Amino acid sequence: MSSRGTSYAALKATATLESWEGLATQARQTKAGEQVLKSWEDRVEGLIPHTDAKVRYFGKDRSKPRVKIYRDQAAWCPYCQKVWLLLEEKQVDYEVEKVPMRSYGDKPREFMALVPRGLLPAMEIDGKVMTESLDIMFTIEGAFPDPDKPMFPASGPLRDRAAKLLSLERQLFGAWCSYLFRPEMPLIGGSERDFTSALQAVDSELAKNTESPFFLPYQHPTIVDMQYVSHVERAVASAMYYKGYDVRKKFAHIDEWLSAYEKLPHYMATKSDYYTHCMDIPPQYGPCFSNDNAEAVRAREDIDPQSAKLPAQWQTSVEPPTPEQLERSEEDYRIEAAMRLTENQQAVTRFCCCAAGGDVGSWARGNPTKCELADPYARPNDDYAAGVNVVLRSIATALLKGDPSPVLSIKASVEKEAKMSGRDLEVIADCICYLRDRVGSPRDLSMPAAKILRAHLAEAVRQRKGYIINGSPPQQEPANRARRPKWRLCFRLDRQTVSAKESLEHLAPKYQHDFFLTVVDPPATGSFRESPPAPFFASRVACHVADLVASRPMIAQLAGRSFEGKALASIGAECMAAGLCAAMLGAKIAFVCERSLEPHVQHNVRLFRRDTLDYTKTKTNVLAVAPCSPGRCGHLEAEVLSEKLQAPSLDMVVLTEVSFARVVGDFGGLVGNRRGEVCRVSGAGDFPRAFSRGEPL
Repeated sequence: MSSRGTSYAALKATATLESWEGLATQARQTKAGEQVLKSWEDRVEGLIPHTDAKVRYFGKDRSKPRVKIYRDQAAWCPYCQKVWLLLEEKQVDYEVEKVPMRSYGDKPREFMALVPRGLLPAMEIDGKVMTESLDIMFTIEGAFPDPDKPMFPASGPLRDRAAKLLSLERQLFGAWCSYLFRPEMPLIGGSERDFTSALQAVDSELAKNTESPFFLPYQHPTIVDMQYVSHVERAVASAMYYKGYDVRKKFAHIDEWLSAYEKLPHYMATKSDYYTHCMDIPPQYGPCFSNDNAEAVRAREDIDPQSAKLPAQWQTSVEPPTPEQLERSEEDYRIEAAMRLTENQQAVTRFCCCAAGGDVGSWARGNPTKCELADPYARPNDDYAAGVNVVLRSIATALLKGDPSPVLSIKASVEKEAKMSGRDLEVIADCICYLRDRVGSPRDLSMPAAKILRAHLAEAVRQRKGYIINGSPPQQEPANRARRPKWRLCFRLDRQTVSAKESLEHLAPKYQHDFFLTVVDPPATGSFRESPPAPFFASRVACHVADLVASRPMIAQLAGRSFEGKALASIGAECMAAGLCAAMLGAKIAFVCERSLEPHVQHNVRLFRRDTLDYTKTKTNVLAVAPCSPGRCGHLEAEVLSEKLQAPSLDMVVLTEVSFARVVGDFGGLVGNRRGEVCRVSGAGDFPRAFSRGEPL
């Protein structure tokens, strides 16, 4: 049942949810639920591969394995994946000790005492410890030889070919890194052409083997295949997400090779989905440079969970499921996702509440080599647990029933059962976002189940917040009964403009993380249940100007490379969001606006002061509103505005050509572009004449 056109009272009446115990019983009694429980039991006993398995057995012997592997916690490390695949292919019993990668958490002292450099993977075999994935793989092959199933040719031309292929893999890895982690500069490398050339060479080598889909003429993958597959898997995902480049569509033999791998259950137990890879790659390798071509934009919209909607789209051409995944029904995946909630609801609730708790984001703050999504130091705020738990129960109900109605009536359910409303709803929505963006595959769920769960979480957030903006101008979202349309703005600093070293040396830690603002428009005329009105303070131009103000190039040009203590004038409706953005970064703001808009600007200022979280720890409440008649703000002198801000002078003015002409007067020729421009004020005097023209952004 859709919430569109449905009265709030009707929604509230339908907000009756079953208990967690009842939901868990329903899930366990289904055939899919029985299979999930069986897989969990087998995982504990070491009978199937999984990221959570602590031991793996292939025969009847249950004695302590000779091999102990130290690998990353979430199955994100490509080098750990190579070793894992070899152990599975050779069916060598092994123990697992999970250790965080440097990007995701602190390594235990015990591990650092064993491996002083902290490298992963590490292997302990017969009491000896070693690192380096390729060395580990050859050691395993030597310790557990199988003449009928060689993992690397012993001698002759085939061994020479295998060595040549290992060298080619390094060339492909280098081309991928240049393509993804550098701006495209064909004269010095990093171009799509170099990446394509390397892929063509790999595709040609695969074509030479007519006896199997793998690199060497064996019916099983070898060390050569394992050396390739972990990084090719990541290259496929990242090239699609950041560049709109479809590796599998362009190279038939690579696609055939990957398809052969995807038929192996132990490979699928290690394989991440595109979203997981595109979030875990930057902390390990560095910031990625994206394209804005149509294919790349479409890919990001398809992959990012913020864009997910119900019904969940898990069968897409961007990231197609395997034939084996298509053999299972969507109901199986919904139940798989539901059981991750019903069997772990208390732990999941507390995890969500980390978004509202202490030290959230402190792990990665100021260090781009650490993953923002890891957040190992975050502490939950249990004040919001009741509301979060109701949301999760609504989602679990929708997953089990295959009916989105419980998600579409979430607001009513929270108000009825948790007795929470108003500002609490926004915080609870942040908590659900926290979970939505951290659902990983294969760590948490299979790819289809992960996509289905993310879509339900995204819809829950959408129902809570009304209209949500994630780094782009607002789009129409489901109806909101509030008379004032609200827009959620997410500011994501541009990591592509400077290197990691430069960002650490020149930018303060607070300028390296996302932050959020709520912008409230003037009251809409009449009801807008069916669709929201066009954004006003959060228009496309306003979002663009705000993004420019929050960009690293802008911050890097400021004195002291910081907004803190700066006095800034924001002129017109198109620049109000930019002013709030600068206030979050520490600037004192004077909002210059038409008199008719004064109460609405004041409303946003009050909201910012009272309800907006201090994401950057530099948020300022030194805000002033300076109304004027249309086209007549010329009488406002720089001293007047700076006095309102208790500052000796204005440091900057933010305006667009439209706001300049409408608010300041007929001086449109002074600002020569429509995208927005930031100008410095040179001193006191008549306001429109007091600043020197800045450089267009």
